[in-house]
Amino acid sequence: MKKLLSGCLLFSIIFNLIIGFYTYAADISIQVGTGSCTAGKSISIPLTIENNTGFSNLGIEIEYDSDVLSLEGVSPGTTGAVFTPAQELTANPYNMSWDSTTNAVFNGTLAILEFSVLSSAEAGSYPIKISYYKGRDLNYTDGVDVNYDENFNPLNLSYVDGYITVSPTISTPVPTILPTLEPVTENGIEIKNLDLGSIIQFTVKLNSVEAVSGQIISALYDDSGKLISVQISDTANFDDYRNEFDFAFGNAEHSKYIKVMWWDNLKSMTPQADSECITIN
Repeated sequence: MKKLLSGCLLFSIIFNLIIGFYTYAADISIQVGTGSCTAGKSISIPLTIENNTGFSNLGIEIEYDSDVLSLEGVSPGTTGAVFTPAQELTANPYNMSWDSTTNAVFNGTLAILEFSVLSSAEAGSYPIKISYYKGRDLNYTDGVDVNYDENFNPLNLSYVDGYITVSPTISTPVPTILPTLEPVTENGIEIKNLDLGSIIQFTVKLNSVEAVSGQIISALYDDSGKLISVQISDTANFDDYRNEFDFAFGNAEHSKYIKVMWWDNLKSMTPQADSECITIN
């Protein structure tokens, strides 16, 4: 019995050491989110931190295409650290820092970045690059001058860029009367006008036995079935009669297929018709 207990104890110690090692070895990740909108609109992009084991100083900067995007505001999250933004919103790169006398172990949203897309912007994906703050004279070292814990040990950060996809502006004529449609026996989803260029574009047509209502969810997946991006169109957002809705995805490089679903709402998620899939590559 003693030998059995000793073996179990030894296994437990080794297991905890392995788990502890991998937990310690995981990099702290600073990520910029993604989003899409049309030219002339505004969009909110999150800046998040994951696997945070504790920081005393965190100093980062973001860089973007000012010919397409304009930074309109930065709202800090509740991190427990003192937030210091750049003096001017027009600074590009734009720097931010968080300081604490003891390790801040916050995980989640560091800040929300409010961008407006210039009305002259062309359709496409525009990166929001992130890196450590390099200082006014560009002579800071990551983990030494910025990004360290309460004992001045480097954080070993990993940085994940984000992007904003500017979708094509599509004008849809508004009919003055209901169009003449063939009789519909059951609800259905039809994919039309599919364009598999650098930007995936298509139209979803909803055939309904009653007035069209609910939400259309278009989801983009890679070849392993991992969700890349999702877009939602709510029929309640349109005052005019409409049964066709346009979608555009800019991150098509590693995409494999698109799944289109029609639900009554995002709360009950009751299907209004069978889903449709499109194989891309």
